[in-house]
Formats: sequence, C-alpha cells, structure tokens
Amino acid sequence: MKIYISGPVTGTDDYQERFSAAEQIINANGDGDIVAVNPVKETAGIPEGSPWETYMRACMKILADCDAIYICLKAGLAAGEQGLNIL
Repeated sequence: MKIYISGPVTGTDDYQERFSAAEQIINANGDGDIVAVNPVKETAGIPEGSPWETYMRACMKILADCDAIYICLKAGLAAGEQGLNIL
C-alpha cells in the first residue's frame, strides 16, 4: 500500500521536516507492505521558482498512484499526533 503524504507547503518554513517525520512514521509501521510517498522528495527535480500549478500537476500524478493519504493537519502538531485518512 502506498500512502501519499499531504499537507501545507506554501507559506510554511517547516514542511520538509514535517513531511520527513511523517514519512519515517509511516515506513516504521509498515513492515514493508506500507510505503510512504513523500511529494516533497518526489518533486525535488522541479526547478525552484516554478509556478504552483507545476507542483500541483506533478503531485496529482503521484497521488493517482497511491492507495491512501496521510494528512499533516497542523504545523504545530507532532507527526505522531496527526491523522491518517484512508481513501
């Protein structure tokens, strides 16, 4: 099962840390059958300064191949306190 990590990026300073923490939690609890999909890493090849739509288009393609979404609900919450929502 592939789990897509979702959450705010634009206007935040800590998105890389939050997405990385969520990725570690998901992968640590999966016994190999659950894999976190981190769009921050997946879109790292897009040139900095590209339009928001470019990132969203790439993220939608990545999301379409996933089975579930882990939503980083709030920047102030620890990754372990955030919700896991299944599609």
